[in-house]
Amino acid sequence: MNQRETVSTDTVRPGRRVAFWNDAACESLTRQVAEPLNPRTFSGRLIRADIGNLRFVELTSDAAVVRHSRAQIAAGDDLYLIRFQLDGESVCSQGGSEVRLRVGDFSLCDTARPYQLAFNRPASILTLRVSKNVLQRYVGSPEHLVHIAVSGSSGPGALASRVIREIWRSSDVALTPGVAPHCANVVLELIAGAYVGVGRGRSDRSSLGSALRLRIMDFIDSALCDSELSPALVGQALKISSRHVHRVFAPHGGTLTQYIRRRRLEKCRAALADPLLAGLSVTHICSEYGFRSLPHFSRLFRDEYGMAPRDYRREAATVDLSSRDKQMVAGR
Repeated sequence: MNQRETVSTDTVRPGRRVAFWNDAACESLTRQVAEPLNPRTFSGRLIRADIGNLRFVELTSDAAVVRHSRAQIAAGDDLYLIRFQLDGESVCSQGGSEVRLRVGDFSLCDTARPYQLAFNRPASILTLRVSKNVLQRYVGSPEHLVHIAVSGSSGPGALASRVIREIWRSSDVALTPGVAPHCANVVLELIAGAYVGVGRGRSDRSSLGSALRLRIMDFIDSALCDSELSPALVGQALKISSRHVHRVFAPHGGTLTQYIRRRRLEKCRAALADPLLAGLSVTHICSEYGFRSLPHFSRLFRDEYGMAPRDYRREAATVDLSSRDKQMVAGR
């Protein structure tokens, strides 16, 4: 796929657009499923091309949530995705943490682990797909940089973002087969340079304890709906003692039980704000994420977000969520 190829839903009948889009995105990047905010009016377009040993994919679509589940992870999946925000904003969740990207920002995603990408307005994202063995030639331990946002507004990140986006914009006319590998090399060198300063402050993630913590967080995210989820269950699943599970989490502040509760509350908050789930009751949503009692859930939700779940759902229907989050943070 050395020449640019454009795929659009414009020529597809409305009832088939979402399936068509998912097939195209899976073929271009990795197995994932997009769930549009409004499936009936969904529209999307992607432009893809290979430049040297990199796959470039520019996706522009209406609001959606994209999920890459544990079941969709292919055996031997050895790819990284580097996402550059071209327009709008997106939030990517992986390993229990969230990264918000604004125009120019970029981050690294590991396809061997589940992730979720969400944008509640139309957005455009340039994604670079690169094999792990290729990226490791430029970044010694890319697994330690996964899910760390690089700002595209200043420093090496701004330079990398600007040059890489310009290379992509001009690639259809400027890149001959002989030039493309050299440009791919420039792109990867710029990415490596942008992560130098960022990676230095995250060196602790290279430890075995940090790697185990990521495994624990991934398992918790996959088991939040289990009301029996506990440190003992986590230890049993990962074949370590519950005492060791607690020990791994201790240096990061808070207990594992508190972390599980916070992640459940975050999932419930997202579900309450999702217009596609407006038909589900608050009781149903809280029970789906392991809360056995509605009064208990309501009390915890109010303590965390400053209002009752039903009030949050009502306001989320009329207030921009990003503005709402900023107001909550400012009020704490």
